Amino acid sequence: HELESRIETFDINAYGKSLVAALQRTSKNPEYDCIVGISGGLDSSYLLMWLVSIGVRPYVLHIDTCWDGEVATRNIYNLVNALGLKLNTIVIDWEDLKTAQRAFFKASLIDCDVPQDHCFTSVLSSVARDTGIRNVISGHNLFMEYVLPASWSYNSNDSRHIRDVVWQQEGKQLKRFPYMSPALNYVGRKLTKTVIAHRPFLYHRFDINEIKALMNANFGWEDYGGKHYESEFTKFFQGDYLVEKFGIDKRKAHYSNLVLSGQITRDEAVVALNKPTMNDLERARLRTLVRNKLNFDDKEWEELFSPTTAAHVDYKNSHFLKLQKILFR
Repeated sequence: HELESRIETFDINAYGKSLVAALQRTSKNPEYDCIVGISGGLDSSYLLMWLVSIGVRPYVLHIDTCWDGEVATRNIYNLVNALGLKLNTIVIDWEDLKTAQRAFFKASLIDCDVPQDHCFTSVLSSVARDTGIRNVISGHNLFMEYVLPASWSYNSNDSRHIRDVVWQQEGKQLKRFPYMSPALNYVGRKLTKTVIAHRPFLYHRFDINEIKALMNANFGWEDYGGKHYESEFTKFFQGDYLVEKFGIDKRKAHYSNLVLSGQITRDEAVVALNKPTMNDLERARLRTLVRNKLNFDDKEWEELFSPTTAAHVDYKNSHFLKLQKILFR
Protein backbone atom coordinates (compact mmCIF):
# COMPACT_ATOMS: atom_id res chain seq x y z
CA HIS A 1 0.00 0.00 0.00
CA GLU A 2 2.88 2.36 0.74
CA LEU A 3 4.38 1.66 -2.68
CA GLU A 4 1.06 2.23 -4.44
CA SER A 5 0.64 5.49 -2.55
CA ARG A 6 4.08 6.72 -3.65
CA ILE A 7 3.31 5.90 -7.27
CA GLU A 8 -0.10 7.56 -7.20
CA THR A 9 1.20 10.78 -5.62
CA PHE A 10 4.45 11.02 -7.62
CA ASP A 11 4.63 14.11 -9.85
CA ILE A 12 7.45 13.82 -12.39
CA ASN A 13 7.26 17.53 -13.30
CA ALA A 14 7.64 18.69 -9.72
CA TYR A 15 10.39 16.15 -9.14
CA GLY A 16 12.18 17.35 -12.28
CA LYS A 17 12.33 20.94 -10.97
CA SER A 18 13.74 19.85 -7.63
CA LEU A 19 16.20 17.53 -9.38
CA VAL A 20 17.64 20.31 -11.54
CA ALA A 21 18.26 22.44 -8.46
CA ALA A 22 19.82 19.55 -6.55
CA LEU A 23 22.15 18.63 -9.43
CA GLN A 24 23.37 22.19 -9.94
CA ARG A 25 23.98 22.55 -6.20
CA THR A 26 25.95 19.35 -5.73
CA SER A 27 27.98 19.05 -8.94
CA LYS A 28 31.52 20.36 -8.62
CA ASN A 29 32.03 20.49 -12.37
CA PRO A 30 31.38 23.79 -14.21
CA GLU A 31 30.24 22.10 -17.44
CA TYR A 32 28.06 19.20 -16.31
CA ASP A 33 25.31 18.55 -13.78
CA CYS A 34 25.27 14.75 -13.90
CA ILE A 35 26.52 11.61 -15.60
CA VAL A 36 24.16 9.43 -17.62
CA GLY A 37 25.34 6.00 -18.71
CA ILE A 38 23.81 5.18 -22.08
CA SER A 39 23.60 1.72 -23.63
CA GLY A 40 21.21 2.26 -26.53
CA GLY A 41 18.48 0.63 -24.46
CA LEU A 42 15.05 2.12 -23.86
CA ASP A 43 15.46 3.19 -20.23
CA SER A 44 18.71 5.12 -20.60
CA SER A 45 17.69 6.63 -23.96
CA TYR A 46 14.38 7.96 -22.64
CA LEU A 47 16.10 9.20 -19.47
CA LEU A 48 18.65 11.20 -21.48
CA MET A 49 15.95 12.80 -23.61
CA TRP A 50 13.93 13.74 -20.52
CA LEU A 51 16.91 15.25 -18.70
CA VAL A 52 17.78 17.47 -21.64
CA SER A 53 14.15 18.57 -21.91
CA ILE A 54 14.15 19.89 -18.33
CA GLY A 55 17.42 21.78 -18.70
CA VAL A 56 19.96 19.35 -17.24
CA ARG A 57 23.51 19.36 -18.67
CA PRO A 58 24.42 15.65 -18.85
CA TYR A 59 27.84 14.10 -19.29
CA VAL A 60 26.91 11.25 -21.63
CA LEU A 61 28.98 8.15 -20.94
CA HIS A 62 29.01 4.93 -22.91
CA ILE A 63 30.93 2.03 -21.39
CA ASP A 64 31.98 -0.23 -24.24
CA THR A 65 32.45 -3.86 -23.22
CA CYS A 66 32.97 -4.90 -26.86
CA TRP A 67 29.53 -6.56 -27.00
CA ASP A 68 27.39 -3.73 -28.42
CA GLY A 69 24.76 -4.80 -30.91
CA GLU A 70 24.36 -2.89 -34.19
CA VAL A 71 20.90 -1.61 -33.26
CA ALA A 72 22.09 -0.34 -29.87
CA THR A 73 25.02 1.47 -31.51
CA ARG A 74 22.69 3.22 -33.95
CA ASN A 75 20.35 4.17 -31.12
CA ILE A 76 23.18 5.79 -29.18
CA TYR A 77 24.56 7.87 -32.04
CA ASN A 78 21.15 8.92 -33.37
CA LEU A 79 20.03 10.13 -29.95
CA VAL A 80 23.26 11.90 -28.98
CA ASN A 81 23.52 13.66 -32.34
CA ALA A 82 19.86 14.73 -32.32
CA LEU A 83 20.23 16.19 -28.82
CA GLY A 84 23.48 17.95 -29.72
CA LEU A 85 25.47 16.25 -26.98
CA LYS A 86 29.03 14.98 -26.75
CA LEU A 87 29.46 11.23 -26.36
CA ASN A 88 32.22 10.07 -24.01
CA THR A 89 33.20 6.42 -24.48
CA ILE A 90 35.35 4.27 -22.20
CA VAL A 91 36.40 0.91 -23.60
CA ILE A 92 36.94 -1.86 -21.04
CA ASP A 93 40.17 -3.82 -21.46
CA TRP A 94 38.99 -6.70 -23.61
CA GLU A 95 41.51 -9.35 -22.57
CA ASP A 96 40.68 -8.95 -18.87
CA LEU A 97 36.92 -8.87 -19.43
CA LYS A 98 37.15 -11.88 -21.74
CA THR A 99 39.06 -13.80 -19.06
CA ALA A 100 36.46 -12.93 -16.41
CA GLN A 101 33.52 -13.90 -18.62
CA ARG A 102 35.19 -17.18 -19.61
CA ALA A 103 35.77 -17.93 -15.93
CA PHE A 104 32.13 -17.42 -14.93
CA PHE A 105 30.90 -19.66 -17.73
CA LYS A 106 33.46 -22.35 -16.92
CA ALA A 107 32.40 -22.17 -13.25
CA SER A 108 28.79 -22.96 -14.31
CA LEU A 109 27.43 -20.04 -12.28
CA ILE A 110 23.92 -18.71 -12.69
CA ASP A 111 24.87 -15.03 -13.10
CA CYS A 112 27.54 -14.73 -15.78
CA ASP A 113 26.60 -11.06 -16.28
CA VAL A 114 28.43 -10.15 -13.05
CA PRO A 115 31.78 -9.12 -14.64
CA GLN A 116 30.12 -6.86 -17.21
CA ASP A 117 27.74 -5.30 -14.66
CA HIS A 118 30.68 -4.73 -12.28
CA CYS A 119 32.44 -2.75 -15.01
CA PHE A 120 29.42 -0.50 -15.50
CA THR A 121 29.07 0.43 -11.83
CA SER A 122 32.81 0.79 -11.23
CA VAL A 123 33.49 3.02 -14.23
CA LEU A 124 30.46 5.23 -13.59
CA SER A 125 31.61 5.78 -10.00
CA SER A 126 35.20 6.47 -11.06
CA VAL A 127 34.15 9.07 -13.63
CA ALA A 128 31.85 10.74 -11.09
CA ARG A 129 34.74 11.09 -8.63
CA ASP A 130 37.40 12.05 -11.17
CA THR A 131 35.34 14.77 -12.88
CA GLY A 132 33.75 16.13 -9.71
CA ILE A 133 30.32 15.76 -11.29
CA ARG A 134 29.31 13.43 -8.44
CA ASN A 135 25.71 12.87 -9.62
CA VAL A 136 24.99 9.61 -11.45
CA ILE A 137 21.47 9.21 -12.86
CA SER A 138 19.92 5.93 -13.95
CA GLY A 139 16.62 5.09 -15.61
CA HIS A 140 15.78 2.28 -13.18
CA ASN A 141 12.05 2.15 -12.46
CA LEU A 142 9.51 -0.10 -10.80
CA PHE A 143 7.24 -0.31 -13.83
CA MET A 144 9.69 -2.18 -16.04
CA GLU A 145 12.24 -3.88 -13.76
CA TYR A 146 11.04 -4.62 -10.25
CA VAL A 147 10.28 -8.36 -10.34
CA LEU A 148 13.23 -10.77 -10.19
CA PRO A 149 13.75 -13.85 -7.99
CA ALA A 150 16.81 -13.38 -5.78
CA SER A 151 18.11 -16.82 -6.75
CA TRP A 152 18.42 -15.76 -10.40
CA SER A 153 21.18 -13.23 -9.85
CA TYR A 154 24.21 -12.33 -7.74
CA ASN A 155 25.53 -9.01 -6.40
CA SER A 156 27.76 -7.62 -9.14
CA ASN A 157 29.56 -5.33 -6.67
CA ASP A 158 31.44 -8.29 -5.19
CA SER A 159 34.99 -7.80 -6.45
CA ARG A 160 36.33 -10.51 -4.09
CA HIS A 161 34.02 -13.01 -5.73
CA ILE A 162 35.13 -12.07 -9.25
CA ARG A 163 38.81 -12.36 -8.31
CA ASP A 164 38.29 -15.83 -6.85
CA VAL A 165 36.25 -17.18 -9.76
CA VAL A 166 38.86 -15.92 -12.22
CA TRP A 167 41.74 -17.36 -10.20
CA GLN A 168 40.14 -20.78 -9.72
CA GLN A 169 38.94 -21.16 -13.31
CA GLU A 170 41.62 -19.34 -15.30
CA GLY A 171 44.57 -19.22 -12.88
CA LYS A 172 45.06 -15.51 -13.51
CA GLN A 173 44.98 -12.18 -11.74
CA LEU A 174 43.45 -9.43 -13.82
CA LYS A 175 45.64 -6.33 -14.06
CA ARG A 176 43.43 -3.87 -15.95
CA PHE A 177 39.95 -4.95 -14.91
CA PRO A 178 38.12 -2.01 -13.22
CA TYR A 179 37.69 -3.63 -9.82
CA MET A 180 35.66 -1.68 -7.26
CA SER A 181 35.80 -2.27 -3.52
CA PRO A 182 32.25 -2.76 -2.16
CA ALA A 183 33.22 -1.07 1.12
CA LEU A 184 34.80 1.98 -0.56
CA ASN A 185 31.88 2.19 -2.95
CA TYR A 186 29.48 2.25 0.00
CA VAL A 187 31.51 4.94 1.75
CA GLY A 188 31.60 7.07 -1.40
CA ARG A 189 27.88 6.80 -2.04
CA LYS A 190 26.44 6.79 1.47
CA LEU A 191 28.89 8.67 3.70
CA THR A 192 31.21 11.05 1.84
CA LYS A 193 28.76 11.56 -1.06
CA THR A 194 31.53 11.64 -3.66
CA VAL A 195 29.04 9.71 -5.78
CA ILE A 196 25.34 10.60 -5.56
CA ALA A 197 22.88 8.23 -7.20
CA HIS A 198 19.52 9.43 -8.54
CA ARG A 199 16.61 7.40 -9.92
CA PRO A 200 14.08 10.00 -11.08
CA PHE A 201 11.82 7.44 -12.78
CA LEU A 202 11.62 5.03 -9.84
CA TYR A 203 7.95 5.79 -9.05
CA HIS A 204 7.02 7.30 -12.42
CA ARG A 205 4.15 5.54 -14.16
CA PHE A 206 5.34 4.25 -17.55
CA ASP A 207 3.64 3.01 -20.67
CA ILE A 208 6.38 1.10 -22.47
CA ASN A 209 4.66 1.14 -25.86
CA GLU A 210 4.08 4.89 -25.73
CA ILE A 211 7.73 5.49 -24.87
CA LYS A 212 8.94 3.25 -27.71
CA ALA A 213 6.71 5.08 -30.17
CA LEU A 214 7.87 8.47 -28.88
CA MET A 215 11.55 7.56 -29.11
CA ASN A 216 11.13 6.06 -32.57
CA ALA A 217 9.25 9.07 -33.95
CA ASN A 218 11.69 11.65 -32.59
CA PHE A 219 15.05 9.88 -32.72
CA GLY A 220 14.66 6.84 -34.94
CA TRP A 221 15.08 4.60 -31.89
CA GLU A 222 14.86 0.90 -32.79
CA ASP A 223 13.69 -2.01 -30.66
CA TYR A 224 16.39 -4.67 -30.21
CA GLY A 225 14.01 -7.50 -29.33
CA GLY A 226 14.16 -8.05 -25.57
CA LYS A 227 15.02 -6.65 -22.16
CA HIS A 228 18.78 -5.87 -22.08
CA TYR A 229 19.26 -7.38 -25.53
CA GLU A 230 21.18 -4.27 -26.61
CA SER A 231 24.23 -6.29 -25.49
CA GLU A 232 25.04 -9.33 -27.63
CA PHE A 233 26.55 -11.00 -24.57
CA THR A 234 23.44 -10.50 -22.43
CA LYS A 235 21.20 -11.61 -25.28
CA PHE A 236 23.10 -14.91 -25.47
CA PHE A 237 23.31 -15.24 -21.69
CA GLN A 238 19.61 -14.58 -20.99
CA GLY A 239 18.01 -15.84 -24.18
CA ASP A 240 20.02 -19.04 -24.65
CA TYR A 241 22.46 -20.02 -21.89
CA LEU A 242 20.14 -19.56 -18.89
CA VAL A 243 17.25 -21.29 -20.66
CA GLU A 244 19.34 -24.22 -21.88
CA LYS A 245 21.46 -24.83 -18.77
CA PHE A 246 19.31 -23.68 -15.84
CA GLY A 247 15.80 -23.77 -17.28
CA ILE A 248 15.41 -20.07 -16.45
CA ASP A 249 13.54 -17.79 -18.81
CA LYS A 250 14.00 -14.22 -17.57
CA ARG A 251 11.08 -13.12 -19.69
CA LYS A 252 8.89 -14.54 -16.91
CA ALA A 253 10.16 -11.81 -14.61
CA HIS A 254 10.05 -9.10 -17.28
CA TYR A 255 6.48 -9.94 -18.36
CA SER A 256 5.37 -10.29 -14.74
CA ASN A 257 6.53 -6.73 -14.19
CA LEU A 258 4.45 -5.53 -17.13
CA VAL A 259 1.42 -7.48 -15.88
CA LEU A 260 1.70 -6.00 -12.37
CA SER A 261 2.06 -2.49 -13.78
CA GLY A 262 -1.03 -2.97 -15.96
CA GLN A 263 0.74 -2.74 -19.32
CA ILE A 264 -0.17 -6.22 -20.56
CA THR A 265 -2.58 -8.90 -19.36
CA ARG A 266 -1.54 -12.23 -17.88
CA ASP A 267 -2.98 -14.03 -20.92
CA GLU A 268 -0.86 -11.86 -23.23
CA ALA A 269 2.22 -12.70 -21.15
CA VAL A 270 1.50 -16.43 -21.37
CA VAL A 271 1.15 -16.21 -25.16
CA ALA A 272 4.46 -14.33 -25.41
CA LEU A 273 6.22 -16.86 -23.18
CA ASN A 274 5.09 -19.72 -25.42
CA LYS A 275 7.16 -18.21 -28.22
CA PRO A 276 10.90 -19.07 -28.35
CA THR A 277 13.37 -16.53 -26.98
CA MET A 278 14.90 -16.32 -30.46
CA ASN A 279 14.83 -18.19 -33.76
CA ASP A 280 17.29 -20.95 -34.61
CA LEU A 281 19.31 -18.78 -36.99
CA GLU A 282 19.84 -16.07 -34.36
CA ARG A 283 20.74 -18.67 -31.73
CA ALA A 284 23.34 -20.18 -34.04
CA ARG A 285 24.78 -16.75 -34.83
CA LEU A 286 25.11 -15.82 -31.16
CA ARG A 287 26.66 -19.16 -30.20
CA THR A 288 29.26 -18.77 -32.91
CA LEU A 289 29.97 -15.19 -31.86
CA VAL A 290 30.34 -15.96 -28.16
CA ARG A 291 32.36 -19.12 -28.68
CA ASN A 292 34.83 -17.37 -30.99
CA LYS A 293 35.16 -14.15 -28.98
CA LEU A 294 35.73 -16.00 -25.70
CA ASN A 295 38.04 -18.60 -27.30
CA PHE A 296 36.26 -21.72 -26.07
CA ASP A 297 37.63 -25.00 -27.41
CA ASP A 298 35.36 -27.95 -28.25
CA LYS A 299 35.51 -29.50 -24.77
CA GLU A 300 34.95 -26.22 -22.93
CA TRP A 301 32.00 -25.35 -25.17
CA GLU A 302 30.39 -28.74 -24.63
CA GLU A 303 30.77 -28.41 -20.85
CA LEU A 304 29.24 -24.94 -21.01
CA PHE A 305 25.81 -26.46 -21.63
CA SER A 306 26.23 -29.56 -19.46
CA PRO A 307 23.75 -30.14 -16.56
CA THR A 308 26.53 -29.47 -14.02
CA THR A 309 26.00 -26.23 -12.08
CA ALA A 310 27.63 -24.44 -9.16
CA ALA A 311 26.51 -21.84 -6.64
CA HIS A 312 28.06 -18.43 -6.10
CA VAL A 313 28.61 -19.32 -2.44
CA ASP A 314 30.98 -22.06 -3.59
CA TYR A 315 33.48 -19.27 -4.21
CA LYS A 316 34.77 -16.48 -2.00
CA ASN A 317 32.29 -13.71 -1.25
CA SER A 318 32.68 -10.19 0.08
CA HIS A 319 32.59 -10.06 3.90
CA PHE A 320 31.37 -6.47 3.71
CA LEU A 321 28.41 -7.37 1.48
CA LYS A 322 27.48 -10.23 3.80
CA LEU A 323 27.50 -7.86 6.77
CA GLN A 324 25.58 -5.21 4.85
CA LYS A 325 22.91 -7.75 3.94
CA ILE A 326 22.47 -8.73 7.58
CA LEU A 327 22.38 -5.16 8.91
CA PHE A 328 20.11 -3.70 6.25
CA ARG A 329 17.86 -6.66 5.50
